Amino acid sequence: MGRFRNFLRELLRLNIDYVLNAVTWRSPQWLFYYYHTLLISTDKPRLLTRSNPTYFLRFVTGDDMPLLRKFALREQAVAEHLAAGDRGVIMGKDDEIMSIIWGSSDKRYFKLSGAMLEPGNDGVIIYGGFTTEEARFKGLFPTSFHELYQSYVNESRPRIYAAIHSTNTGSMKLHLRMGFEIVGETYFLVLFGLKICYYRKWPHDTRRLHIFVKAPPDKLGWV
Repeated sequence: MGRFRNFLRELLRLNIDYVLNAVTWRSPQWLFYYYHTLLISTDKPRLLTRSNPTYFLRFVTGDDMPLLRKFALREQAVAEHLAAGDRGVIMGKDDEIMSIIWGSSDKRYFKLSGAMLEPGNDGVIIYGGFTTEEARFKGLFPTSFHELYQSYVNESRPRIYAAIHSTNTGSMKLHLRMGFEIVGETYFLVLFGLKICYYRKWPHDTRRLHIFVKAPPDKLGWV
């Protein structure tokens, strides 16, 4: 009942993002899906790392598959990311992964938002960042983020790109404090399997509207 009252309140406020997201959560993705994305970027991230000697910190390899399965990541998806040249950094303790983050230096398709991004010769796309609830606020995310980012800086790729859902205000505030700024904005709509992505703002040249079915036309790897 509380959710329904919230829905009516936001509907009366004409909070379109909230209303369309509420419908999305209750609909099959092929039937109706809506995602409003903000693309953020920086080449000088402010990262407050801390020493975590009791946790392991390393790049993902094929040997980590058993641990990644326990972390609820599909083995096929991890294998595809590694085969495409993407990098993942994990942190954890004993035989448990507690934090993970991925990076890609190639053109990629944002699966949730329907957008396609070319990071250029000096950029990297950061994606898939997650920390388990019990490990939050222990500095694992910024430490793994820094490890991944530094590996790309060493290859002259200091420019970071990442995507955040428009309603995730907590994450947005965190990234703004880290030195990020909003450089792009897209609206993604799926109706009866037809996918429509509108680029309201984007850091690189692109068509304003991409319309496709299933995978994007370029058959890109996804993030």
